[in-house]
Amino acid sequence: MKICPKCQKTYNDENLNFCLDDGAVLSQAAAPPQEDKLPETVMMSAPRPTSPNQPVSNPTPPTWGHQQQQPQQQSQPNWGTTPTYQTPQQAQPKSKTWIWVLGILAAVVVVCGGGGIGLIALMASMDTTDPNGGNKTVVNGDDKKTPVPDKNKFDKIDLSSWTKTNPAYANSEYKNGEFIMGTKEKGYYYVLVATKDYKTDDSITRLTVRNVEEKPTRLGYGLIFHSNPTPLTQDYGFLIDADKQRYRVVKHTPGKETDVIKWTKSTVIKNGTQKNVLEVRDISGEITFYINGQKIDSIKNTDGYEGGVPGVYSGDAVPVGFSDLEVGK
Repeated sequence: MKICPKCQKTYNDENLNFCLDDGAVLSQAAAPPQEDKLPETVMMSAPRPTSPNQPVSNPTPPTWGHQQQQPQQQSQPNWGTTPTYQTPQQAQPKSKTWIWVLGILAAVVVVCGGGGIGLIALMASMDTTDPNGGNKTVVNGDDKKTPVPDKNKFDKIDLSSWTKTNPAYANSEYKNGEFIMGTKEKGYYYVLVATKDYKTDDSITRLTVRNVEEKPTRLGYGLIFHSNPTPLTQDYGFLIDADKQRYRVVKHTPGKETDVIKWTKSTVIKNGTQKNVLEVRDISGEITFYINGQKIDSIKNTDGYEGGVPGVYSGDAVPVGFSDLEVGK
């Protein structure tokens, strides 16, 4: 084959020497390069055998709200005695909303002597309060202390048998007349409630609390009342933080803790490791709160469990000493 160097026209006639278009002398065209050819069959390694996907093994959450087998009906401690795994509130540094971090609710059955303790539940807290104090209103309480009701009309609940908490979630002991309990981790609370023999409706419920090691807490600690015998499904909590001299009132529904009264300052609260007496008076649906004998706040009973029972609440890995839990008229 020949090609014209000017117009690049090709001619198959080997006897032709000049381009028929421009008269240029034709030159011999180079042979076209041979194209690479793939082998007719490509050999490939056989794929490695694979196993079908195995399901991810998630930890089995503890059974919620199992009841202790005591002589008669019994209740259990929550994330407190029904104690919120919560959440959350696994735990958030400075955010106003706590994210659930462990993602499980844990409830364990405890076997205790006597008839005082009931259900136990561990929960992550879902606290949405302002970590810097919430409501800044200072409440000093009444100038005069309210007369103390006749002690002869009160039934005292024996807390010495409440120590069989699940060691994976809470530490507890009974020492020098105090039931001392604290969660293993910050951002959680543990709740214990009494049996249905002790009802807080139209009653006065009292509890003495003490921050044993004077540790800081975002969740607080204190008294549970108007509680379903299955903890943390329906109740109120009257909680304090002695270090910052503040209190709050919460309510629980399944998997959730909600503020009824946000953190509020009160100088009637004794700070440090001193004892504080929390008292709740329910009269025809009007709930009044007292600290150390002085009235500090009140709410309407709109969310309590009818025929509810009392209990204790400890949060944020703070060992709290509880004593003198009693219910009366």
